[in-house]
Order: sequence, then C-alpha cells, then structure tokens
Amino acid sequence: MPHKEIIDFLVGKTGLNNDACVKLVMLRKQSIMRNIKQLGQAKLVDVRHGYGFPSPNFDLEIQLDTFNSRSADLNLSCRGIFIYDEMSYASEQKQQSLLVYGFTRDGRWVEVNITFEVGLDRWTFENKKKVIANYTTIDELIGKYGFLTPMRMFEALGKVVDEHVKTRHILLREAEVMQRECEMEDELLTHIYTE
Repeated sequence: MPHKEIIDFLVGKTGLNNDACVKLVMLRKQSIMRNIKQLGQAKLVDVRHGYGFPSPNFDLEIQLDTFNSRSADLNLSCRGIFIYDEMSYASEQKQQSLLVYGFTRDGRWVEVNITFEVGLDRWTFENKKKVIANYTTIDELIGKYGFLTPMRMFEALGKVVDEHVKTRHILLREAEVMQRECEMEDELLTHIYTE
C-alpha cells in the first residue's frame, strides 16, 4: 500500500535527497491511481478547472489554432489528473505561456505546453492557442523545468486530492438536500394519494 510505504519511508528520516523525493511523488501517484476512478478525472480540454489555474474562463477549444501530440491517444478528450503550476506562467507582451502536467488515468505522465495571445482583458480574451501535449517521465519533467521540484509535485498532488474531497463534500450536501426534499414529497404524497 502506497500510504503505508510513504509513512514507513519517512519515519526516522532527518533529510531527503532528490531521489527520495521522487520516490515520494511516485508513491503518492500510486495512491491516487488506486482511487483514480473515484476521484473523477478531468478531461485535458477542461484544464481550466484544474488546481490553481489562473483563469476560470479559459477554454482550450475556443480559438484553438494548433494541437500537437506525438501520440494519437493523447488528445483534448484524454482524462487524468492535470496540474497547472503557477511558476510556469510566462508573459511577453501579448504572448502568454504555461505548463500543465500530470498523468492520464492509465498512469502515464503528461507534459502540456499551452501558448496563447491575450487581448485587452487577459482573463477573458485568449486566442490563437497552441497546445503541445506529449507523454513524458517524472525525470524528464523535473529535468526540463527547474521550478518543478519533486516536493512541489508531491504537494500539488496532495492539493488535487484536497480539491476532489471538497468537491465531493459539496456534491454530497446537494444530494442530501435533494434526498430530504424527496422524502418530504413522498411523505406528503402518502397522505394525499391512495390507490
């Protein structure tokens, strides 16, 4: 069990080197993969709903000029756990770029680079989007992006789980309200309707 392995791995440690931190990320990923169907994976096209994304109005499909991937099965409908890291955001005049990384529901690591031009209102008018999505490895991600440390990834995966828990609580509360309403309606109906 990954959770037990993480606890056993951390007990008695006084410090962690980079390799140990990568192992922690992989163990957390295993834990998430064990429950990925219950977590409800997002589609890549819905990345704006991912943890930390800068704009809730961002839509990859609107004004998408280019989508490139070396793999035919990696497309905008691909499902998984996708994380936007705010450290990846770069802006040069009207040209913006950002990185989304994560893994698909079958566990393959993904690197998604998104560039776009911004109009007068940078949060609602993005166009000429270019998306490059490819499968990768954790080592390639860490090696390519200096800001993306294993500990940062470990914490981000934990925040993804936190966000899913919050969403599930909201959905549960809404379902409980609906359940109480149905129970009240059924009770009232039993006093009015007889066959």
